[in-house]
Amino acid sequence: MVRLVVLGGTGDTYLVCALVAAFKERHGRDVEVTVRQQYAYIAEMFGANHVINDGVISAAELDH
Repeated sequence: MVRLVVLGGTGDTYLVCALVAAFKERHGRDVEVTVRQQYAYIAEMFGANHVINDGVISAAELDH
């Protein structure tokens, strides 16, 4: 399974989740998206397989 972490804000979360939904529809493969708690509704709106983990995202933003 492919796993993505959304580091951006609302717009980035919309974009990634929309692309994940289109990818699943086209290829039949699931992608897991890690999102912040405050953006979980976006992943749910697109039906994206998601995990909520603010700690991982915060650490990823600092890890260059």
